[in-house]
Amino acid sequence: VEVGNGNDDNSVSSIELPNFHTNYSDYSNVHHDDDDDEKVIKSTLSNTIQYRTNKPFKPTTLYNNKIYKQFTNHPKIQIYIATLSKTWKPTLSMFLNYFVTLSLFPGTIASIQSSSVEGKFQLGSWLTIVLLAVFNGADMIGRYILNVECGGLASLLLQEEVVLEEEEEDDEYNNNGCRRENDCDGGDVMLNEDILPGTHDITKKNDKQDIENANKASATTTTTTTSLHTGNKVKQQKRKHHPNYNILVWYQTLLRFLFFPIIAYCILPPIFQKASTTATPFISSDIIRCILVFIFGITNGFITCANFMITPTMVTREEERDASSFLLLLALYSGLTCGAYFGLVVDLFLTWCKGG
Repeated sequence: VEVGNGNDDNSVSSIELPNFHTNYSDYSNVHHDDDDDEKVIKSTLSNTIQYRTNKPFKPTTLYNNKIYKQFTNHPKIQIYIATLSKTWKPTLSMFLNYFVTLSLFPGTIASIQSSSVEGKFQLGSWLTIVLLAVFNGADMIGRYILNVECGGLASLLLQEEVVLEEEEEDDEYNNNGCRRENDCDGGDVMLNEDILPGTHDITKKNDKQDIENANKASATTTTTTTSLHTGNKVKQQKRKHHPNYNILVWYQTLLRFLFFPIIAYCILPPIFQKASTTATPFISSDIIRCILVFIFGITNGFITCANFMITPTMVTREEERDASSFLLLLALYSGLTCGAYFGLVVDLFLTWCKGG
């Protein structure tokens, strides 16, 4: 390859490429133009990286990984990621709770009509108003339950246990002092001083900064030891655990999905009856309907209050408490939005089942 000499602008000197290209047929067909030095240099760099990775070089791979790292390594983003890793269960519970609520209330519940069976208690045209009032009253009661100390639910919910977790870490640098980064194809790209001078030092500085930011964002007590079997570092973390959360809140959130068929039975007739607009629903008693809507409302209020109460106790730093509140509100409004649109699907399905 002929390139310009720095001592004389008009002089040209010749350099020899590494011998590794003789083992690869892809390099033997490369034609270099003496007037296009920049193209030759870029081609040489590309072939060098391709030789070290045994994969085609993709400039967008390193670029996309850099953007992803800059986004995930931002201090505020790290705080939200660290907070979500500790509070994912109440955050998801909040989303599912309001997703189920808005899918059935008020649209589907308001479409329940009073029973026309003789001999049963009937509310007639007042049934819709009564159901809406029962839901809102039950929701208020559910939010107030945890404020009553005589029941002891609040102290039972906030009971904490400390759990020690161990995680084995692999060495980030290999024996040659090279750093491994995954590209889009799942391969390893070796960034070394021989390819890009100065890259290794800059990378190590960035890694130290990332570790410092991660430690600042962590709200758990962390100790590091060395494994006797593999020689890798073992990180021990002390995390807070609430043993009663699953029973009091999480399982209750999942059980609320049973209200989809229950409310449907309040509108649709039994399977063995012919579907029509005048057919008697499977659950035709107005009193039972009010009781079901009461349970539906009280669980909504209780889960909401419980999640807002327990989530700040899962973290210790002030920044993570603020982040947990934001994540809960984001999950709440996301559940409202998704549930409202899914309620249209539920209404169309019930209309189709009734033969309308």
